[in-house]
Amino acid sequence: MKTTPFCINTNLGTNDIKTFAPNVASDTEEIISYLKNSPCIVTLSNSKVNHAQRIIDILLGASVALGVKICVLDSENYLITKE
Repeated sequence: MKTTPFCINTNLGTNDIKTFAPNVASDTEEIISYLKNSPCIVTLSNSKVNHAQRIIDILLGASVALGVKICVLDSENYLITKE
């Protein structure tokens, strides 16, 4: 069964920031695609610890490739934006 990351749009004036809540590593594909053009927030509050670590590992690799920065908001939430 394929899962889809939960996504919320947050309207901050003219800029929209999506919030993704991936459950497994394969959910990062949509996040990485979105990061090519826009910032987002990733929340791992619903992810199991081993999945959350793998998700972060994948997003860290993508951040290097895409030239984006991951900012830790707290232990479960991350802002990913262009440097």
